[in-house]
Amino acid sequence: MERYEFVEDLGNVVRKAREARFLTREQLAEMVGEKVSTIRRIENNELKPSFELARKLEKVLKVKLLVEATDEVFERVVTRAQRRGLTIGDVLREQLKNEGDEV
Repeated sequence: MERYEFVEDLGNVVRKAREARFLTREQLAEMVGEKVSTIRRIENNELKPSFELARKLEKVLKVKLLVEATDEVFERVVTRAQRRGLTIGDVLREQLKNEGDEV
């Protein structure tokens, strides 16, 4: 199973790519089938897109937003979670909450 992580400063990458293509948030939202508020929240680093939305944004904006996580990155995340007393389920719930989904 492949693991992915978002590129650093994802919101800024999306905003710069959108502006470089002379697209408004409204136009980009329509192209990927999302609300304008979702695009705004992603650009402001208030929301991480779902895997599916990230792939759509990559295709439309011609940028890389997801990179394959290395074992080192995965281990850092797991170690941080364990230090905080979190289970894998806790981490997944937090990730889904950040994506706007409910568990």
